[in-house]
Amino acid sequence: MSTTAQLIMDELKKNGVKFYVTVPDSLLRPLWQLVDKDPDIRMIKVCHEAEAVAVAAGLSIGGAKSVVAMENSGFFQAIEAIRALPIDMEIPMVLLLGWVGRVKPNQSADDALAHSVSLRGSAGTHVAWQGVMTEPLLDTLRIPHATLQGPEGAKLVSWAFKKAADTKQAVAILVDRMEG
Repeated sequence: MSTTAQLIMDELKKNGVKFYVTVPDSLLRPLWQLVDKDPDIRMIKVCHEAEAVAVAAGLSIGGAKSVVAMENSGFFQAIEAIRALPIDMEIPMVLLLGWVGRVKPNQSADDALAHSVSLRGSAGTHVAWQGVMTEPLLDTLRIPHATLQGPEGAKLVSWAFKKAADTKQAVAILVDRMEG
């Protein structure tokens, strides 16, 4: 049986992706481990998430398809680059965001914060904050987004590439977790 990570890989290939630009993170590990072993998609590891956006923009201008993968905390770091490149310069870009601290359906932000703090101590405040702020920041930047849930969610990859090409903008797929 295929895993969610493998199904996402299949969708990336189906959409002609040749480069996976990333600051590797633990949440998307199953996917980048597959990419790292695959001869058809080259992984480009960068030091900073804004750099990932710039590299992907350059690849797009040069005619190559890529996906940018990072944690949502890295998305916060990369907002200026996202504003300048895919938004202002109208460069289509798909962002695959590991959604750390996601507020679950039917859970209030206060409950998510309390739960995160109970698991991680004061560090949980940061985790819960980034989880709560991800969607509002995407909405503020007018970046279309959807949440990948389970294996059937891998089809969002094709949706995101089509939407990015049609709008000449960034599109985000939020990933809560994925099995190997």
